Parts: sequence; structure tokens; C-alpha cells
Amino acid sequence: MARRKVSKKYVSPAGNEILAQKAFFERLRIALEKLIGAGYFEKIPKTTLLKCYNVRYPTVKIVVDHTIIVDEKERKKYKEDFNNRLKTFQLKTMTGESISYASFLTEVLLLIQVFNFLPENEYKKETDIKALLKPYFEGEWYNRNVSEVYSNLNFYNYEYFDFYKGSVQFILSELRTIKPGGSNVLQLCRVPHQLASEEIDHAIRPISRLGYLPPNGTDWNKLALISAEQLGLENFEIQEKLPIYIQHHALRRYQERSLSSMGLAFIHLGHILVFAQNHTTVVRNSHILLAYYAGRHKIGYFVVTHHLDKWIVRTFLLLTNEGTPEGEKLKELTAINKIDAQYLKIDTMEAFINYDIEGNEKLFAIFKEAGCASLFEYAKFFDRTNKQIKNADFISKYLSIAGDQDEY
Repeated sequence: MARRKVSKKYVSPAGNEILAQKAFFERLRIALEKLIGAGYFEKIPKTTLLKCYNVRYPTVKIVVDHTIIVDEKERKKYKEDFNNRLKTFQLKTMTGESISYASFLTEVLLLIQVFNFLPENEYKKETDIKALLKPYFEGEWYNRNVSEVYSNLNFYNYEYFDFYKGSVQFILSELRTIKPGGSNVLQLCRVPHQLASEEIDHAIRPISRLGYLPPNGTDWNKLALISAEQLGLENFEIQEKLPIYIQHHALRRYQERSLSSMGLAFIHLGHILVFAQNHTTVVRNSHILLAYYAGRHKIGYFVVTHHLDKWIVRTFLLLTNEGTPEGEKLKELTAINKIDAQYLKIDTMEAFINYDIEGNEKLFAIFKEAGCASLFEYAKFFDRTNKQIKNADFISKYLSIAGDQDEY
């Protein structure tokens, strides 16, 4: 016997409206408690709550154009992942409570903005709530967290970076953080790079200009100009600042050695070169090693050379690679060469993520003495919860052999 379908219970439009109000008031109550504590929401009259309901902020949504992400399934997954990040990514209120990005961009923002402009004497207890919310819209908390939300959400767009087509950014102009009455709908766009070509090693190679692309922008805000002095060169024939470009090859090497997105490096390096006045460098005869940091952790160097009217970033070297001071020290301590490093996978972050090198006291001491300890801190940036971390004795034994026999 066929099973009958259970029909949904009919709810009138008026009934739906009441349910929507109740759900909104509950979200507003939770948001207010996390901002200033319990006991205040109950003091707000129904008339004021209804005013808030009538001007409530729409749910944040994302529109993904097929020109940015071609595959339909991938577009669907991007939207799902984006919505999950809104729900799970959190920031701290001044009371120490955590609120989701989704709540911050809707109910929290509504409370901060509405109570900032609420007419005097709206109701008896309004002054108390307004005073408690004041630090949120007058202090630096708001601007800091808005910037954090933009940056953290944009981080996941770096994987859609294309050296030739451009970087992927959000169009944020409809967010209520930017536009009063905005739709809260985000879009993705591709910001073109300033491409050029240069003869390098007897071949014409593509290069792209480095600069600052703000997390909330769709245009290059400022392009990097660097002097020889900033790169550690003394008595250089050219004193004025020159534009700096990067080869696609350098970004590919960064990605395969650091196991991080080339799009991230492109944006982050440009930001550093625009705003930092002093750079940590090692000057060699034919090139400059420009130290690169992930947060506070030094992970390697970008190799920079001078070409007439510009600087060009040629490649990326992880700390353990040949050609770096740390790589040379590691070779001195262990006698390994490039092929050994590739075999052990210490020429990329793979060994530092997949092996428990820190758990091997002698082995860890070697890397630390070579100046590579920061790679272990960088390795903690990667999610290793579902990885089976391997014993590092294999690496330790191999390095002992390499240290005893010069042919390695």
C-alpha cells in the first residue's frame, strides 16, 4: 500500500509574519546580550522592537558569476562554503562573548546603528542601552572587526587567482557596513593585473606589477615603488624608487614550496612592498634575497633582481632550500644536497606538516640551529586534524648517513 504524503500545515500570511517577528526578536535578544549582557532586551518596548523589525537587515547572500567560477557544481559548493563561513566564523564582543559573522552583519550591526541614531527619550531605559552600546560605534572595535570580516572572507578567494586573468575580490558595495539600505548581496569580480613582459635568461617572460589591493576594493589602490636602499643595496647607480614586478614562476615556486596559495602571496607581498619602508634582505652578487614572513614567522625568501627600469621577483626559496643562509647552514650541519632535500621532502613544507620532526629532539635541534625553527610554527597554520603524522626517525637516520658520508 502506497504511503500517503504528509501535507504541510497551512499557515496564513499573518501567521507567517508573527513567526518571522518572533524569530527576529530572539536573534536580536541573543545579539544584545552578547554585546552588553543580559536583562536589557526585556526593557525595550514592543513598539521599538517593531521599528527594528521593520528596518531589519537582510541576510547576507553571495552571487557567483559563471565567468568567475565556470563549473556549476563548484559555484554551488562555493556558495555553501561561504554560508557556512558566515555561520561558523566568529569575532569577540567587548563582554568576551562570541558572535558569528552572519549575526555581526545583520542583528549586531542593526543594534549598533539603530541605537546610535535612536531619538532621545524613545523610551525610559533607552539611555542605559545606548550608553552601553556607545563604545561599539564610537571606538575602534567596529572598524577593526569590519576589516577582519572582509579580510577573512576574502582569504578563500585567493584560490581562484589567475596570473593572467586577475585576482578575485568581493564587490562589497551593497553591504550595510558600507551602504545604508543596501541589499547585503555580495558579488565576485576579477580585478585585472598590470601585466608586462621582460627578457630574462634569453627568453621573454610574463611579469605582473605588485601593489596594494584592499580587501574591500576592486581597484589597485596603490602600486609598489621600491628603492635600492630599501632592498639593502648601498651606492647603487639608481637612487629613485622603481616599480617592482613578479614572475609567474616565482608564484608557482611559492605555492609548491610553502603549500600556500599563490594568490595569497601575490596580494600579501604587494601589500608589504607598498606600506613597509624597511625590508629584511640578504644581498648577493647577482640578486637580493627578500625575506618573506607568514604572520610573524619567516618561511623563506623571494629572489629579486634589477632590470633597467624595474625590479623583478624571480623565484621563491623556502628556508631549507639551497641559496638561502639557512639552507647553507643546514647543508653545513648535515652535508645534504638538493637531491637529498627533495627525497626527504624538506625542500617544501610537506615534511614539516606530515612528520613529527619536533618530537625528535636531535633532529629538531639541527633545524633550529640552522635557523629553520619558524617553519614549525608556520606548519601549525595547516589543518592536520585528519592527518596521520608520521614518525620522523626516517629523516633523522638519513641525515645521520648524510652527515657521515660526503657523497650525499
